[in-house]
Amino acid sequence: MAKKNTFASLFRDSFKDFVKNPNLILPSLLLLVFLIIFSKGLVKVSSSFQINPSSILFIIGFIVISLLATSFFFSGLIGMSKEAIKGKSKIKDLFSYSKKFWLKNFLIILLIYVLYRLINLALIYGINSVGQALNLELSTAQIIFFILYFASIAGILIFLTFSSFYLVIFNSKIIESMKKSLFFVKNNYIFTLSILIIFFALNQLLSILIEDITQGLLFDVINYVFIMPFLSVVLTRFVITRT
Repeated sequence: MAKKNTFASLFRDSFKDFVKNPNLILPSLLLLVFLIIFSKGLVKVSSSFQINPSSILFIIGFIVISLLATSFFFSGLIGMSKEAIKGKSKIKDLFSYSKKFWLKNFLIILLIYVLYRLINLALIYGINSVGQALNLELSTAQIIFFILYFASIAGILIFLTFSSFYLVIFNSKIIESMKKSLFFVKNNYIFTLSILIIFFALNQLLSILIEDITQGLLFDVINYVFIMPFLSVVLTRFVITRT
């Protein structure tokens, strides 16, 4: 087992890995470019659509293709993060890891996405029903929704955080990766939650600070070029040093 990182050293060493391996921005940058081009094409095609079975299938297709692209580049990013921690990442690592793990990672991401959507729908329906029954004000209902939303993330989805990492880093099977993630988070819950809260807070801070006309694009670039690859290195180093 590798030597465990302290909280400070985890971020410090991960930042050093990130700086020494600037090619880590490539997977998430390519993903951003793909999503921008793909979404613009979708807007043009769907501008004349009306709500019907065909348009619903079209939206589902868009979601599936987006998740496939995410699984491909995310697999490569985790693989490159692993190689960066070992010494040096190479651009070819992006394609070798993506080629090997994209399908399995897609199934993991799809399961997490479906679970997330089900939880979100349950919360919306539940809060709406309770709000109407108790005649709650909108602001009160929104506060309750936010609390329950955070509780669902911290209490359920957080345990699947490292599923893709166990898949790519340790070449585990899909169900095995999810089980290992569950037990890993169980044993490192506060540490994991703290990491995710820090990056969530950073994300929210950026969204508040960036208020000019290019907010959307600039915010996405910062997210995909810096936050996403740095988070990948942090989580990769964390799981390697504590497994």
